[in-house]
Amino acid sequence: MKSDLLVARLMGVAGAKGALAQREINLEGLKDRPYVAQMRGKVDELRKRSAESRGSSVKHGCFPDGSGGPGQPAPTKALSAR
Repeated sequence: MKSDLLVARLMGVAGAKGALAQREINLEGLKDRPYVAQMRGKVDELRKRSAESRGSSVKHGCFPDGSGGPGQPAPTKALSAR
């Protein structure tokens, strides 16, 4: 079960990265500079939120030892208390 959660998390991260990369590629061909600037801001914001979310899921972990996976430390007691 725990490994399924890790795989699901990693697939979600891959999907989000792919969607953001596709958005950036599509923006390169547009001539409406104000729109492109606005959309790039949204892409940047989503990228930041995605990075924050990934950090959070690793801290809380999904392996039996509470870690985020091989080579990832188990959370501290402060995080485990949540």
